[in-house]
Amino acid sequence: MANTTGKKFGGRKKGTQNKNTTELKTAIMAAFDTVGGQDYLVGVAKDDPKTFCTLLGRVLPSELKAELSTMGEDGMPTGFKVQFVGNDTSNT
Repeated sequence: MANTTGKKFGGRKKGTQNKNTTELKTAIMAAFDTVGGQDYLVGVAKDDPKTFCTLLGRVLPSELKAELSTMGEDGMPTGFKVQFVGNDTSNT
């Protein structure tokens, strides 16, 4: 008989990752630690900036708010401020 109550019965709780996703993330993080972690990423940034920027594009929020500060005598901005907008990636 079909569930006509509109309530969910059984299965995973909302937001719970499946087992394969969890295991894959664990394996990726273990490999990352094995090759040097943060130091490895610094090396990639220096040796292959295109790959590093591709990685940044995947993990940073897709929207930014940028403000230019006052203009210098040459007409160029003297600084800028960047703020991430929208997606909070601190939990991922």
